[in-house]
Amino acid sequence: MAAEKTEGAGVTRLSFIKSSAGVAAGVAAAAVPVAAAQAREQKPVETKASHKMPAHPVTAVVRDAKHGEVTVLNGTGMKTYRDPALVKRLLAHAPKH
Repeated sequence: MAAEKTEGAGVTRLSFIKSSAGVAAGVAAAAVPVAAAQAREQKPVETKASHKMPAHPVTAVVRDAKHGEVTVLNGTGMKTYRDPALVKRLLAHAPKH
């Protein structure tokens, strides 16, 4: 019954091992949906435009890359978001000067 011997505040080695295994399984289960979503996302491929420019194109303006701030314009409307992942992708695909 060495596994049932309590340590310090009354926690047995066996109960500690069981609870640690449960936490590890929970962390692994939480990581699975994120990994699956990333695996489904297609890698961008540079291509030629298939149609002429629309009358009101959607435009994204990176206002503050450090803080992940981007403004999206469509016609006369605009909305500003804090989206570091979008800013990172836009800057990665922007033509270099």
